[in-house]
Amino acid sequence: MPVEVTFVTTPPGISTDDPYLIQPDLAPGSSAGVANSAAIQAALDALPIRGTGQKATVLVPVGTWRLDRTIWGDMNDVEFVGYGQTKSILQMNPFVEGPAFAIGMPRGPAPTDNHWVDSFGVLDSTAAPTAGVRWGLDLRSDSHANFGPCGWSRALGDYWGTTSKITIELACWGPLPVGPIVGASWTLADPWIVRVHSGGSVQFSFTVDPTDTGLQGTRVTVSGPNLTTLTAGVLHRITMQFNMSNDGGPAFTVWVDGVQATTPASQSTLGIALPGTFRAHTGCPWKIGAASPIVREYLGDFYSETTLLALRLHGLRVSAGLRYVDNGLGSALTRIDAAPITDLNRYFQADSITCGYLPMDESPAACIPTRRLPMRTQFGTGFGMLVDPDQSGVYSTSGWSFRDLTVMAGTYGEAVTLGATLNVEADRCKFGGGVRGLSTWQWYVSYPIRMNECTFEGSDSPVFVYGSQAYISHADFPNTGRHLLWAAASVATMDNWFFTFGTPRSLVVGRRGATVLCRGFLADIEGANSPTIAAFLMESGNAVNGGMDSGGLTLRDFGGGSFMASKPVAKLLDGINNPAQPRPAWFYADGQFILHSVHAALAETQTATGWTGRVLIRPPWAGFVAATGPGAAGIVAL
Repeated sequence: MPVEVTFVTTPPGISTDDPYLIQPDLAPGSSAGVANSAAIQAALDALPIRGTGQKATVLVPVGTWRLDRTIWGDMNDVEFVGYGQTKSILQMNPFVEGPAFAIGMPRGPAPTDNHWVDSFGVLDSTAAPTAGVRWGLDLRSDSHANFGPCGWSRALGDYWGTTSKITIELACWGPLPVGPIVGASWTLADPWIVRVHSGGSVQFSFTVDPTDTGLQGTRVTVSGPNLTTLTAGVLHRITMQFNMSNDGGPAFTVWVDGVQATTPASQSTLGIALPGTFRAHTGCPWKIGAASPIVREYLGDFYSETTLLALRLHGLRVSAGLRYVDNGLGSALTRIDAAPITDLNRYFQADSITCGYLPMDESPAACIPTRRLPMRTQFGTGFGMLVDPDQSGVYSTSGWSFRDLTVMAGTYGEAVTLGATLNVEADRCKFGGGVRGLSTWQWYVSYPIRMNECTFEGSDSPVFVYGSQAYISHADFPNTGRHLLWAAASVATMDNWFFTFGTPRSLVVGRRGATVLCRGFLADIEGANSPTIAAFLMESGNAVNGGMDSGGLTLRDFGGGSFMASKPVAKLLDGINNPAQPRPAWFYADGQFILHSVHAALAETQTATGWTGRVLIRPPWAGFVAATGPGAAGIVAL
């Protein structure tokens, strides 16, 4: 009797008669990234307006398909479907930073072209020999620049956590405006930011974390010359160096237009233990010219300035090391290697200490359609976005999903990045970094996120959520970087997670009042040298400006292998913005704990303020001290 064989040409639930079925014409091979990215984007942009919930389906065929540019998901109700996690693979080209998919980050409305100013006749001939080679960025008091994970946050791979020296080189139109110029979060100094004070002086503010809390530390600010009195209408070249290495050199030196403008203080005046290093970056987005309530918005940075900045840049480079010699007040700018100083080698070249720079070599016509602001490192290329009020929290997409496929980022990129989004789902997918699998640039909120039977990878955090309600079940983490999950101002439910390889600083981080519910988490750690802080690092909320939720950790059924016995399972920190008014958070532990070593504490509290009376433990658990730290007296055993 003959056997009847049915050949399946589309995945289950997909009909070739669907009028909104997209089958993009993808080409194989490493050189096809540009064409494949363009084909997918053109198909999405051509979608007609559909009824609510009427999804368009993009069918990803069997094979590995290269991408070279971000796929913008600023339309509603789209599902990407493949034939299996190991069969249908979308792979961003190596050394392309930024997300493979950016969902809920609108490209429109298009900015005006006067935000880009030709640098010919402004920069010297080494950098801009003719018109149309480089363009400066003019924020025009109506925009700022926002960057996700990039060279400025990653530094030279240590996220600034072992770095003690920095050089920042700026080419700015005078005079400089009052407000934050470049960096990550004036309030948190994550780990540093440059700002012009209301009195006119330039300030370099940074954070050190000598006790390795992982999130907090000591904030220090050093000041330089007045930059608000610089001549208007001309370019000024400003160089700043900071050093806390205890090598006998100056702490903070500033040169303006090639002349040393400060008599720098010694490192011993910083008031910190030397040698010092920056606290590792804790996830705040990198920004240029970020001020005003528009930028602060929901759960954003708390700046005191209330207007966007009239900042015009023609060059910006950041380096994790020193480039120039301190020859005293009034002396000429001189490179340590004695090389000649030009605009090209000052702002637009990368070497072994370069973290990132703005190349400024893409024309306005190339940048405007996606608000793209290219940046480069010594390792690859990436981008930020020019953001204006129309894009800050008043726009959201809805109804995106992924099923049975893999999305892989470039070496330093993100697989899927969420902006202002509603109802994002994924089933049986792999999202791999790069630095993050599932990511955010902290662009408003995204909720709910539902992901089931997915695999996540990333050298920073495989999963990073902000302002989210995320439910991620039956997740697999073949390896991780600094953390497994980073949840900021979010509610995250971890249901049946398995982690197999890596040396994380913490497995899970909950920041700014995050609530984390963990049920059935097996971390198969076989070494005694990690996590270096705690398995769970949690920070409570506070009462600033109405405040955030109090946050907390519920931990049920945890297997931790043989991780570092001197560290607690949970480290509980009070809210950073206003420790005097924390909202008491909770830690509730229940169920089965399987650990192959005796630990110093199940829970370690920072003070007696934020967690007293809220740490609930159901004993007995052999091998644990119930809790340590100033708040231990308030711990209750059920």
